[in-house]
Amino acid sequence: MTKNNFVSIYIVSFFLLLLFAGHCSALTASDEKFLETIQIKTLNYFVKCVNPENGLLLDRADNFAPPDLSYSPCSVAGVGFGLTAIAVGVERGWLEREFAERLTLTTLEFFFEKMENVNGFFYHFVDMKTGKRVWNCEVSSIDTALFVAGAIFAGEYYDNLKIKRLASALYYRVNWRWMTNGRKHLCMGWKPEEGFLSNYWSEYCESMIMYLLAMGSPTYPVGREFWDDIDRPYGDYSSFAHIYCAPLFTHQYSHIWIDFSNKRDDYADYFYNSKMATLANRQYCLDNARDYPAFTGGAFGLTACIGPDGYLAYGAPPAPAVNDGTLAPTAAGGSIIFTPEESIAALRHIYEKYGPKMWGEYGFCDSFNPGRNWFAQDAYAINQGPIILMIENLRSGMVHRVFMKNSRVKRAMELAKFRESDGFKHDRAKLKTYSNRVYFLRERPTYVSGRVDESYGAEVSCLGSKIWNESCTPEIILDKGFIQSGINKQPGFRVEAGIVDNSGFLFIRCRVRDSEIVSRAPFNEMYRDDAIEIFLDPGNDKIQWGSAGDFQIILSPGHSAGESRVNEFFSKGSKNRYITHSFKRDDTGYEFILALDKRGFNIKPGSCGFSIAAHNVDEKLGSECKFNSYFLEPGIIPGILKLSK
Repeated sequence: MTKNNFVSIYIVSFFLLLLFAGHCSALTASDEKFLETIQIKTLNYFVKCVNPENGLLLDRADNFAPPDLSYSPCSVAGVGFGLTAIAVGVERGWLEREFAERLTLTTLEFFFEKMENVNGFFYHFVDMKTGKRVWNCEVSSIDTALFVAGAIFAGEYYDNLKIKRLASALYYRVNWRWMTNGRKHLCMGWKPEEGFLSNYWSEYCESMIMYLLAMGSPTYPVGREFWDDIDRPYGDYSSFAHIYCAPLFTHQYSHIWIDFSNKRDDYADYFYNSKMATLANRQYCLDNARDYPAFTGGAFGLTACIGPDGYLAYGAPPAPAVNDGTLAPTAAGGSIIFTPEESIAALRHIYEKYGPKMWGEYGFCDSFNPGRNWFAQDAYAINQGPIILMIENLRSGMVHRVFMKNSRVKRAMELAKFRESDGFKHDRAKLKTYSNRVYFLRERPTYVSGRVDESYGAEVSCLGSKIWNESCTPEIILDKGFIQSGINKQPGFRVEAGIVDNSGFLFIRCRVRDSEIVSRAPFNEMYRDDAIEIFLDPGNDKIQWGSAGDFQIILSPGHSAGESRVNEFFSKGSKNRYITHSFKRDDTGYEFILALDKRGFNIKPGSCGFSIAAHNVDEKLGSECKFNSYFLEPGIIPGILKLSK
């Protein structure tokens, strides 16, 4: 070898090292072997659960049984993950290129020529054979975007002119402008029976890749203002501050294809942001380990997945948390490029401790909750995809490297003003900082009701009643330390509540210090105004939203100074005849007493679930938030009220 050849090889190697910096971590041989085992098993899902005649992929599959293409409909987003995953298989030598290329061409041809679509958008779930809509589902903007991402990747990866043309045609056919419905955000979807859905992609989440594809479109692009108009709520949990969205997948999906490492726009370094989100998610799991056994041994991962009570968007602070002890391996696996050491440790723990119950034909099962002795039987396409693809990005950067070659993606990144990060983290001046109280099961409060004479009933529940002097009752105080969610700019806002009861009635006295009373919403939407909410769970078995056995009583000042409004929302007002109240409003806020007939609300001796919340709107200060004494999701767990009778 000549000296010049040696120098050339050294230079090439140096630049390859730079190219992969940020993707490759210092993985041990043991780590490499473990991650490869996961990838090979997970790849099975995208090879065995696909209809070879059209490329449609099962939304979910039994992880301990032979493939059954009638087990579920197709997940359109899952196909996008699959198109990318089988190319990883080719690159790693686990699949024949001819097989993957043929399957990719079959898939793209079917989607372009035969798949049911509306303005280039596909339905969320479709029949595995026909591609027709199932379950009355919506034409989905985000699921279409995730499929298109897989198609774009395929177009860049294969040296096949038909694949390249079909990938471009599928992307260019999507009418992003139509999906805006004339508004400043993309709509979440559309149904032929009712038109556009009421929800729009207005806040930071997994939609970043969708907005970038929409901005880069050469046929139906949306403007840069759509990127700027995304709300980016900012918060902090245990020093891990970031633009938040509760489920961890929302911080992962866009990063599967788009390489955000060492880049920033005018608002944040999103790679760093996802790292902070992952560390916050992990810390919250560690902080809950004494209550939920899934989180022991360093395991973490709250994200959207199947749980003991159905499919839920589990998530962690600083967003409002949803947690019942269910953990999903995809949460750690999909964040492995952000937190390699922590994610590998979590996956190893799950594999070693729960292997027989959590490891099957397609790798990890979707989720588990050992505290309730529950383990998912199925694997899901949209949760298996991030595992294999993010591991590949960690090991080689291959998915990023291929996808980022696309000229329209590059153009979109330019329009969004992405440039080298230079250590930039977040521009706090351009972000709204929210407070979100973190509730822990071990801190569930117990309130003790004061006892009053049996002679007191609804007719004496006036503000001047002597019952409040006769009974020494602890007060529930809501101040800035009890902000459940939102922004509060009124430092003096405060709620003081006292509770007494006898065998017939539960009396609640509440004083609200509020410098600006806002009352504009109609009666059936009074919760949007300044209001107090009383949550009652007579069975002390969690509140099921809107159930006949649980209650949400809301009191709000009326539109004029002397008026007040009271309504029990779960029963649509049918329980209002069991409520008597007195109300007073002055310059410092308002005060009221509720007298609740225990028989009408099925309140029995002993204890019941109980919480008080306050909604505060300040139009002059420009803030809105909710205070809550205790509120743990899912299956709302309120505090406990011990009754005197």
